[in-house]
Amino acid sequence: MNPRFKPYRGPSGGWGSAYSVGSILLRERAPLTGALALLKQNRSRG
Repeated sequence: MNPRFKPYRGPSGGWGSAYSVGSILLRERAPLTGALALLKQNRSRG
């Protein structure tokens, strides 16, 4: 059985993604340190 893929033209992030990441950071009790780590990792040019 071969997997089938459909083109996706929507955004890859958005408010749902931000909410989910925020929830995980709160659950892990690292809202500030986790957010700072993500800021260091997330760069526009790789």
